[in-house]
Amino acid sequence: MASTGSKILNSILRLVNFKNYIEKTLDSGKINEGNSKGPSKYIVSGLNFEKNQINGKNVFVIKPKKGKSKTNILYLHGGAYINNFSTIHWLLLKQIIKATNCTVIAPDYPLAPKYTYKDSFKMVTPIYEDLVAKVGGENVILMGDSSGGGFALALAEKMQEENKEKANQIILLSPWLDITLKNEES
Repeated sequence: MASTGSKILNSILRLVNFKNYIEKTLDSGKINEGNSKGPSKYIVSGLNFEKNQINGKNVFVIKPKKGKSKTNILYLHGGAYINNFSTIHWLLLKQIIKATNCTVIAPDYPLAPKYTYKDSFKMVTPIYEDLVAKVGGENVILMGDSSGGGFALALAEKMQEENKEKANQIILLSPWLDITLKNEES
């Protein structure tokens, strides 16, 4: 059964005609095909920030300057699989880091319609596997919001099917699990 918060979010998405927005965005061709620029200097002030690349796509690593914990979050951003990171994502990650002293790894995974889920898995799977190999699954949280939440769940299922070491926790923030947008109850 859907939570009250989920019901409210779904009502809002229907009110703003989210499905129509996605269709119009895809039809317009105005899609974020490039790399995310990353967080502003203000957002990463007081934190250690690195930008690396895998297959031409950015991977952002953000850590506290002091008091680092063993916990590492692999964060998959939302954006309907067609939008890059937004300021809201970066502000959320800053608050998480400040509250937990964890390290956040945030890949700028390939987006539709230029890329498919196969491209996204091809980029993110090695990041996940390398992270687990370095710090152990007990120190990894797999996290995502909206479409990133759906992606995080799919990645966790893929790792389980392949008998790979599991993340200690999976945190899904309003995960978009029905990308067909046909389930009236979700």
